[in-house]
Amino acid sequence: MRVAEAAAAVLLCAGLLAVILWPTPVDRPLYGRLVRFLNRLHEMGFPVISYSWLEGAANVALFIPIGFLAARLLAPRRWWLALALCMVLSGAGELAQALFLPARNANAQDVLLNDSGALAGVGLAGLLAFAVRRKP
Repeated sequence: MRVAEAAAAVLLCAGLLAVILWPTPVDRPLYGRLVRFLNRLHEMGFPVISYSWLEGAANVALFIPIGFLAARLLAPRRWWLALALCMVLSGAGELAQALFLPARNANAQDVLLNDSGALAGVGLAGLLAFAVRRKP
């Protein structure tokens, strides 16, 4: 299982780096369609979900699997290290966007949202480890 988790972590990190370091916003080609879709949902009676909310949710969701796998690959007592590594990755990605990718919009809110996702992933890994240990 560790090999599969390590392979998944490598693939996820590669994908994450591609998203973070892409020269232009990765959602740019879909922006208009997404806004129209969200507006249509609102017309059908769904609560208003703004594009900003969707983008924030994506920032959280992006780091949940990374946090989960980082925590699974490290010893259970080192959950804090998994979280710290994810936080460094998020901060470094936003810094790289600010310094080297003028078409991207780096901001602290993205880092906080990424870190929230990482915390959720680490927490889920901890819950899984607890549940597995408690089985008779």
